[in-house]
Amino acid sequence: MDLLICVDVGNVNIHTGLFSDGKLIQAFDGLPKLVDLREAKALVYSSVSSRNFKKLSERLFEAQYKGKVLRLSSKTQKFLKVHYKNPFQLGDDRLALAYYIWRRHGKGLGIDAGTFINIEWVNNQTHYPIAIFPGLKILADSFKKGTRLKSYSSIITYELAKGERFLGEKSIRNYSRFFPESSEDCIIKGIVDALKGLVEGAVKLTGEDRVIITGGDGEILRNITNIGEYEKHAVLWGLYYFFQLSESSSNF
Repeated sequence: MDLLICVDVGNVNIHTGLFSDGKLIQAFDGLPKLVDLREAKALVYSSVSSRNFKKLSERLFEAQYKGKVLRLSSKTQKFLKVHYKNPFQLGDDRLALAYYIWRRHGKGLGIDAGTFINIEWVNNQTHYPIAIFPGLKILADSFKKGTRLKSYSSIITYELAKGERFLGEKSIRNYSRFFPESSEDCIIKGIVDALKGLVEGAVKLTGEDRVIITGGDGEILRNITNIGEYEKHAVLWGLYYFFQLSESSSNF
């Protein structure tokens, strides 16, 4: 059984997926395990953090890894056109999400809600990067700069994550029907308005009716906007599809 390891090296976290026979057999947070590295035929990764990539490199050295190593980046990929003046500015993880959208659905809008919220559109085998926006933690932490608001920063993400509470017992999805009754409510309303506007604006710009949301805060964003589907492992699958295409093209 051939084992392929896919690693998404993020700004904060590292996510690992194990693939075999076209199936994702295991996914977890953290570096690949030594036992898996010693069995894997290949490893494909994306990286937006040199600090976290160093951890991956050290793990490969520790395992005395002998298999193939392939990075998905603007320099290594040749299957998708990228609508960017300088494609080399594009983050690896954004490409991975674009590959997932393309290979799984053919076209669609992808939203990765992590440290930053990245929005990608894929249409006619072309990747259109749409937006980069601060993630939930960054938005919540920004209120620490307010002398009278900093005490709220630690509870904002928690309140959004619960999803069912907004302005008392009312659903967060119906926020626009009610007036805030506290500073906490006003902060949450501001964040929710911004996030809904971000997603709805991307949908309006592209005219896309298929929206896939992923990332550590993807479920929260899906709950806030009530738009699209949540796919937890979209980036890992994107890495898998890129490797699959690379292997196929190298055989010709």
